[in-house]
This record gives sequence, C-alpha cells and structure tokens, in this order.
Amino acid sequence: MRALILLAVLLVACTPDVEQHAHPRRSSGNPPSPILPSQDRDFLEHATEGSNAEIEIGKLARARGVRPEVRAYGERMIADHTAINQRLAAIAKKHRIILPTSLGDHQLSYDRLVDLHRDRFDKEFLQIMVEDHDQAAELFRRQAAGGADPELKAFAAQTHPLIVAHLDHAKSLAGPKPAPAQ
Repeated sequence: MRALILLAVLLVACTPDVEQHAHPRRSSGNPPSPILPSQDRDFLEHATEGSNAEIEIGKLARARGVRPEVRAYGERMIADHTAINQRLAAIAKKHRIILPTSLGDHQLSYDRLVDLHRDRFDKEFLQIMVEDHDQAAELFRRQAAGGADPELKAFAAQTHPLIVAHLDHAKSLAGPKPAPAQ
C-alpha cells in the first residue's frame, strides 16, 4: 500500500502543470507581444543591418571623401538611415524584438572601403551605395507588398521612395558607366 501511495505522489509531483505551461504568468503585467512572421522579422533584421552599414559607411565618406558631393552624400546617409533605424527600433520594441547592432553582410562593403583613400575611395564608395541601395529598394518593395504586420508594411511603403532616391542620387554621382569594349 505504501508503494502505491508513494508512486501516486511521485506521479503527481512529476506531472507538468498544463495550465501553467499553457498560460505563462507574466510578472510585469505587460500584454503578450504580437508574434511576427519570419518575413517581417527578417525584414526588421536586414533593414537594420543595412541602415547600420549606411551610417558607418557614411561616416567614412564624410571623413575621406574627396569630392564635396561625396561627403554630402555620406552626411545624408548618416541622417536618413539614423531616422530609419529609429523607426525600426520603435516597431521592434512593440514586438519585443532586439535589433542587430552589426552591419551583417554589409561588413564586407565597409571592409572594401576602410583602407581606400582619395579618388579610389570616392569611386568605390559610390559603387557600394548603388549596390546597397539597389538591394535595399528590393527589400523594402517586397515588405511593402507582402509583409504581414500592417505597421511594418506601411513603414516599408513610406520609406521605399527615400531608398530609391538614395539609389538614384548615388547613380548620378557615380556618373555614366563606361561602354563595354568591343
């Protein structure tokens, strides 16, 4: 009989409290965070890393650019992408998502520039700005068209024209591409 009672006590003690696991208690009293689909989370991450890169690369352009318009473009990257990151951070905070502080895949672009100077810097900087903003325009376009979170979709739609303007500006500063050799 003792063995049965001991077994029953052990079973009760080892059985998980389903109610506790189904509804975890929140000590802070905060409402549950809305869960974002992976596309929205990926957008937040990639857009933040891209903006982090534009800010850091913009700082390089501000310090090393030879042409005044290259330095001014670098300043614009710092200002505009800082504002973009502030908006992204506000949205991420609502969803309790911690955004990256790294440059992600854009670290390679930064590394391409860090040791360049003078005209070589200006040329490579503008090439990177065209490449990065071409990718960013597509990222923001896809999010605006197919994102799930309405606030994130609206942000992407509102920001897409600015990204395209950055792309067009970088292309105009880079000048026409040389015709291919025949």
